[in-house]
Amino acid sequence: MTENQNSKISITSSLPAEAVEEILQRIDDNLSMRRFFHGNLERNENDFQREDNPIQFHSILPPISPDFVRQIVEIRNAQAPYYVVTGGFIVMLVKKVHNLIVKIFGRKQAYFNNHTLNLLENMASYLNALQEYNQQLVASHQQLVASHQQLVASHQQLVASHQQLAASHQQLARDLDGLNAWVNLLSRKVEMLSLNVRETMGAQSYKTTEWPEPYIVDSEKYAQRMSDMKGMVKINLGCGEKPLPNYINIDFREVPDVDVVADVHRLPFDPQTVFEISSAHLVEHFREHHLRMALLPYWKSLLAPGGQLRIVCPNWAAMFEQMNSGRMSLDMFKKITFGAQDYDGDDHFAMYTPETLERLLLAVGFNRVERVVLDRLNGDCPEMELLAKL
Repeated sequence: MTENQNSKISITSSLPAEAVEEILQRIDDNLSMRRFFHGNLERNENDFQREDNPIQFHSILPPISPDFVRQIVEIRNAQAPYYVVTGGFIVMLVKKVHNLIVKIFGRKQAYFNNHTLNLLENMASYLNALQEYNQQLVASHQQLVASHQQLVASHQQLVASHQQLAASHQQLARDLDGLNAWVNLLSRKVEMLSLNVRETMGAQSYKTTEWPEPYIVDSEKYAQRMSDMKGMVKINLGCGEKPLPNYINIDFREVPDVDVVADVHRLPFDPQTVFEISSAHLVEHFREHHLRMALLPYWKSLLAPGGQLRIVCPNWAAMFEQMNSGRMSLDMFKKITFGAQDYDGDDHFAMYTPETLERLLLAVGFNRVERVVLDRLNGDCPEMELLAKL
């Protein structure tokens, strides 16, 4: 039979049915491979980049057909279209007949091999690209690991720096607290110093003309009283309308029975010549700081060794107790607290209790303080009497 003859192929009836079925199956397989290669050649390259392509690679990889895996499987399962004619007579006959049929109706072996090699070359290029991509991934992973290690080291440094900053912040906070305490202390000291300077200057000014010149109302009466005292001079400051017997009564107003008209800042006595200085309802007419810094030191300088200072003034602790119990009206409490204010100088600027007045007297240098009376009514005013001794 020649290639130009159009007769059908006749197979001897001596072939078993299984052999004929195998020949037909191989013909079908060959036709399938022909459709596969034709379809692969006709596929547009742009089809490999479809959005529905489930396989996505890095840009260094060539485009992949969505049927790539299926095609590889088909190539693997396909048989070569030609047999090598070997074996027994029957087998050789079958192979010759099969090869003849393939030669007439199929493609040549070179065509099949060419497309098979093309596919294998494509596979090799994909494998090379995948290998290169894998190497890049390994290098990127190593870089990421190195970057991660650097970040960990940087994080540890930041943590250490944060801890140092936190410790520094705590130390600064402690230093600031201490500094604030010092600032507050210095502020109070400056305030007290300014008051001390002002009051000290006022205490020294009794020697100047700032305070009026003392004068004796009745010289003979004054001389007789001084003689009767026999050196144990006792003076009553701010006597007002309540002079004391056997005392030199002094007030800045010339009221009846006043022996000397003088300001309590400037008295006609030399230092350490007076045995007792007495004052009744006088100390509350001065600011407490002025009393501490100016008046009490001045009066103490006039006292002779062993001398004493007697102070009578309202007891504000007792007044508070009477206010709370309802035994003193608000108007009376206000009058005693701020003074009657019926003449110049009749104003109160300080209030004392036995404890606060005793601390004040000890602070200016008296050796001991005796609480003579703590709650004695003077009209509506509960008063106290303290005796401070050198």
